[in-house]
Amino acid sequence: MKDYAPTQLGTHQALFEHFKQWLMANDFDYPYSPRSLDAYVRTVGQFLQQCQQQEIISLREVNSAILRSFIKFKADGSKYAINSMNIRTAALNLFFAWAMDNAYTQDNPLLDYQATEKERKQFGGRGGRKPVRLPSVLSLAELDRLSDCIMPGENFNQVRDAFLITLILATGIRTEEITRLKVEQFHFEQKYFIVLGKGNKERLVKFHSTSLCETTYPAYQLKRETQLNKLKTISPYLFITNRGKPMTTRLVYQQISHYLTQAEVNTERRGGHTLRHTAASLLLNNNVPITFIQQNFGHDDLKTTIRYLHLIRHA
Repeated sequence: MKDYAPTQLGTHQALFEHFKQWLMANDFDYPYSPRSLDAYVRTVGQFLQQCQQQEIISLREVNSAILRSFIKFKADGSKYAINSMNIRTAALNLFFAWAMDNAYTQDNPLLDYQATEKERKQFGGRGGRKPVRLPSVLSLAELDRLSDCIMPGENFNQVRDAFLITLILATGIRTEEITRLKVEQFHFEQKYFIVLGKGNKERLVKFHSTSLCETTYPAYQLKRETQLNKLKTISPYLFITNRGKPMTTRLVYQQISHYLTQAEVNTERRGGHTLRHTAASLLLNNNVPITFIQQNFGHDDLKTTIRYLHLIRHA
């Protein structure tokens, strides 16, 4: 059986590069999204670095305590968010499965860790259940202020962001889906577009002719063409930067948060998710069938959509 010694940086790096090469080839029946691939590579790199720091010389030495420390706790002792823990667990599960297939170890210590965590929950190790919060949504007054902040736009970024924000409010499209949306997938005249959502599931998303994006799209389309001609370049992506590059999820979050701050929106959550939640509540408030919203939003379970049945705040 192969072994490795993370105290020897070259060997440790070789193991990481071997795993990374296999993962980035993405030769799977159901390919991972680029975002998932980046998260898994980054997580496994951090884990092997921690092994090196703790002078763990073999994967066989990894136990539940080591995994619990890495998955749950940051360097300062504070806990990761649940989503971050789930990503770290998924990444290590994939890594150890690969390590077993390549004879770097004989078993997957994640199985023992997960069994231990299940026991902790069963016997009250975590205390009471964390309260479930309703999604944050914008009030009608906040929506009015947001609208005033984004329109009318003049420069490229303002016009693009006005379309971006109104499209989310009209359809509930996710931030990741925005960055992957291509021009050929957007059918403005027919009032629908096609996105590749979570789990690489393709779905059709519709929007109404009375939505604000009916006005903001033509303005952006003209600005986009002018900008690309000025740069003497082309792009298949609908949402681009003023340099002609596709927008990143970080940039989308940054721009939306900027306008929410300008509009004095009082919510802890920022970025596209707040607008997505608001879009769902707006559609329900306008008596749009809940099954239509479920399909538009890409919810597998109708219960997820039902969470938005609370009314838009009027304050």
